[in-house]
Amino acid sequence: MNFFNESLEILLYKRNLLIQVLTDYEFSENSILNFLEAFDYFIVFPGKFDGATIVRDSYLIKELDLCAMVHDYMYVKYNLPVNFKHKIKADIFYCKLLRKFNISWWSVWVVRFLGLLISTPFYGLYKKVKYNQTHSLQNSLEFNIYINKFS
Repeated sequence: MNFFNESLEILLYKRNLLIQVLTDYEFSENSILNFLEAFDYFIVFPGKFDGATIVRDSYLIKELDLCAMVHDYMYVKYNLPVNFKHKIKADIFYCKLLRKFNISWWSVWVVRFLGLLISTPFYGLYKKVKYNQTHSLQNSLEFNIYINKFS
């Protein structure tokens, strides 16, 4: 089930819950705005949300892995799978986010990161061939701005 295939009323309730959870974890205002940017994007484009596909142990809101949501957003919005350097940067960022939510080191760096790293050349090639995706200089600039706002 796709978390974002809910009524707008439920999603707006969950959006407020998201703010409460992030505030409780002491994320900065800029970081919270970045999470909300990803959340709002998937409200508009629910079909683009994939979520955590392999390891589902970090739901802080029922059926929503916040870190996977941001990771998906970065992949989709900035066409990261076809740029190995930025894909790996996003994967590392994803893992660091998971650690901020106290997900175990082993689960983050051994299970998730290694899985993402192994998939890097294949996933990028798949996206490039099947969907003719490209990664522009504009994508790079916007991605770097987005990720730097998390500080």
